[in-house]
Amino acid sequence: MESAQALTYSDEMDEIPDTTSSTPVAHKLLHEVWQWEEDGMPLSSLALAGPGGDGQRAFQPADARLVATLWAVSHCDAMTQYHRLLGREEYTTDQPWDYEPYPEEWVVEQRDAGIRPE
Repeated sequence: MESAQALTYSDEMDEIPDTTSSTPVAHKLLHEVWQWEEDGMPLSSLALAGPGGDGQRAFQPADARLVATLWAVSHCDAMTQYHRLLGREEYTTDQPWDYEPYPEEWVVEQRDAGIRPE
């Protein structure tokens, strides 16, 4: 059995614009795409940048690499961009909350950590 190919990213993909243009930039959250290999299989994860993603990053192996970042206004927006970045099929959901803007507290937490949209 062949081992899965590692994901590759170009410089142009390091910062992917969000898919929703109607939400003010102040309500976007920065996400990190991480990649590592386990038993010859490339794995990846998506985490909030800053304190909101600390718990998720704590479970990643030490050799995990930050391979891309993206700004998103909702979970659906983030997952749509993540799936596109990884070359996966379109992200779908039947959960109404998935389309809701991120809570203001999360935005404030990132801004307090010095993470701001350009």
